[in-house]
Amino acid sequence: MSEKGKKITLTVSEESDLNRDLFKSNTAAFSIPEIGFDMEIGSMGSCFTTVEGLLMKAHDELQKNNPFGKGDSKTDGQFLEFLD
Repeated sequence: MSEKGKKITLTVSEESDLNRDLFKSNTAAFSIPEIGFDMEIGSMGSCFTTVEGLLMKAHDELQKNNPFGKGDSKTDGQFLEFLD
């Protein structure tokens, strides 16, 4: 993390927490440690959305831009199981 960077942690404890607005910059990474998920810096660009919107965008990006989870490249069902 850069010298002037900030780490913000949100614990989602109820459904209404998913409606919180957020801005994810192009230089921000995010993770969901409970499921072992990390989205690296620059992976999705910048966006102003909600927590739920960010999760949906991450899901859509993984589904659309990862050729190794489907078709001839598929080695096991873990990736598709993760997306489900």
